[in-house]
Amino acid sequence: MWIGAKAVLFNNLTIGHGAVIGGESVVRKSVPSYAIVYDNPASVVKYRFPPEVIEKLLRMQWWDWEDERIMSMAQYSSAEEVVAAWEAGIL
Repeated sequence: MWIGAKAVLFNNLTIGHGAVIGGESVVRKSVPSYAIVYDNPASVVKYRFPPEVIEKLLRMQWWDWEDERIMSMAQYSSAEEVVAAWEAGIL
């Protein structure tokens, strides 16, 4: 996840994997995975990827991979290509 400068997050929130919180936003509710939120109160502006890609990224649990495996993703130019490589057993 990424949290912009001067963002305010209230207690008892869940911030999903890969979420982006815009600077100076006031987050009062939990943020779904791979959502981009902004404003006061913060709301979902859009999602970083289509729903089927988000679902696969969450199933991959790539954040638990070894560093070398994560670094090998750099050869791909999009999340869709990473997912395709994972599904093909390349990653």
